[in-house]
Amino acid sequence: MKLTPELLKDIKAHADIVFVISNYIEVTKKGRNYMAMCPFHDDHNPSLHIDVNKQTFMCYVCKTGGDVFTFVEKYKKISFVEAVKEVAKITNFNDPRLLEETPVTKVDNNLAPLYSCITDLQKYYQYGLNTEEGQIALDYLKNRSITDEQIAKFGLGYSLNNGEITVNYLKNKNYSIKTISDIGITDLQSGKLSDKNAGRLIFPIKDPYGQVLGFSARTLKSHTDDPKYVNTSETKIFHKGFILYNLNNAKQSCKHDGYLYIVEGFMDVFALDSIGFPSVVALMGTKLTSDHVLLLKRLNVEIRLCLDGDAAGQKGMMAIMPMLDAKNIPYRIVSKPKEIRDPDEILKQDGEKALKDFITTLVDPFTFALNYYENTSPLGSREDCEKVIRHFIPMLTSVKNRLVYDNYLIKLSKVTGFEIGAIQNYINASRISKNNKEFDDVDENYQMPFEAQSKLQLNKGLRRLHLAEKAVILQMVNNKDAVKYFDDNIHQFVDIIYHQIASYILDYFDKNGDIDINSIIDIISLNDDENRAQLLSTLTGLIMEKNVPPFNLKAMEEYAETISKENHVYSTQQELKDELFGMKEEDKIHKMKQFIEQKKQNIAKKQSK
Repeated sequence: MKLTPELLKDIKAHADIVFVISNYIEVTKKGRNYMAMCPFHDDHNPSLHIDVNKQTFMCYVCKTGGDVFTFVEKYKKISFVEAVKEVAKITNFNDPRLLEETPVTKVDNNLAPLYSCITDLQKYYQYGLNTEEGQIALDYLKNRSITDEQIAKFGLGYSLNNGEITVNYLKNKNYSIKTISDIGITDLQSGKLSDKNAGRLIFPIKDPYGQVLGFSARTLKSHTDDPKYVNTSETKIFHKGFILYNLNNAKQSCKHDGYLYIVEGFMDVFALDSIGFPSVVALMGTKLTSDHVLLLKRLNVEIRLCLDGDAAGQKGMMAIMPMLDAKNIPYRIVSKPKEIRDPDEILKQDGEKALKDFITTLVDPFTFALNYYENTSPLGSREDCEKVIRHFIPMLTSVKNRLVYDNYLIKLSKVTGFEIGAIQNYINASRISKNNKEFDDVDENYQMPFEAQSKLQLNKGLRRLHLAEKAVILQMVNNKDAVKYFDDNIHQFVDIIYHQIASYILDYFDKNGDIDINSIIDIISLNDDENRAQLLSTLTGLIMEKNVPPFNLKAMEEYAETISKENHVYSTQQELKDELFGMKEEDKIHKMKQFIEQKKQNIAKKQSK
């Protein structure tokens, strides 16, 4: 099925959002609209609002919002295309366009022979596993409790000892020497081209769609100086930093399960798969890269980190955590005290139940990091302890449950040696200075240190900037005159999400001469923006805002003046932050005093004129 804005518009015109959502959760009428318990967070009072006229939904607690397709996509944890099909099915929308096949992306003509060659080689390796010589590999797999079903599922194979025969097989399939060499498996032996995987067990490595890209080959010799694994070198089609082993199998099951485990090696994947946990991928001995993170982001499921329990594995998970935090990917960590074995070892030594108990012992990032600093990498200096407290402040300020919060404070105090009251004061200061936030639980008698007072003063302007930008984008969503004014006078927002929404609105307006927010939602839905979900939720929140004042030129001019003024202040603040980075605390305070004093002088000069 080829999705187009026109098709989405027609399906939505036929589909009532209340009817569709009612297929999944209980919906209650309230006034002209409807409400429900939000399924996207632990909701105890109905907080999901459904606007019948605008055919959108919004949760004002977890800020999840969108249209009928977005709801089904998020609720069922399926792809956007699958969600569109689901809505069409529920509403009995029949259209020939739903049956059209999606055009297959054309493969680069220069790469097509490589894909074909490596696919044929994979089949040859599978054949090799079932030869008399391949029995050694089969025996190894049986000894590791790998079943016939898993051998077939993961496409395991064996490379015959005579590597020249492998090369000749491919030559007889009319592949050139260059093509055979370009898939990264050849080696020169006595002046002749040979398969460097010869005599090894073969693990094919595939892209998310099941296309073989390379191999990892394990030696079957018990005593040898040869490396245990030989991996395909980087080729035109094989880039290790872009691949997660078994994602081709796990990407569907994880949508159903709602989670994806990340382990270190092939055998750990097989171990989890064998006990009924197919939603698992492996890093294959490499670090998690930014490209891996993007793959994980698109899955829209909880990530469960399960690297080895030794010091290296624990350190690896600590390194992965900020990468997932940066992309707002939900995750937990498999963590069992004093367990340093990997999943494959646990299964082999203690059995299925022990492995299930292990991989379902999950802790939140805060608890894991505290345990790490307490047990694996104990803190030494006072400076290290202060760094840890600063590291945890974003997590602590987001905790709503008081009991959980107090428990975290106790643990943090134990790890760092700081008194609970001192940590609380530090957090309160950070909460007050946090951009665009107000907290009711701050002790009014608490005297903030100078640095926090300075940040609070600096951030008042940022809040004014945010409010002015929100007022303008609200007008743009509701009035084309505001779109014209923005294009002529303001041009851009500091808030990246507002700016992207404004760009979508401007682009639509330029092409159509008007504003249709539902069509703009469809366009955003069809694009593979990294922050698509945030764009849809923010835009939905804007269009569901009540009591938006009519367009007023004078008000727009005032917003524009505030944006221009505070944008300049914001830029200056960013320059100051860059300058403060890496300074000692006393130097930072001195520099900030100078900055604020200069600001006061500038204000005094303006007032005297």
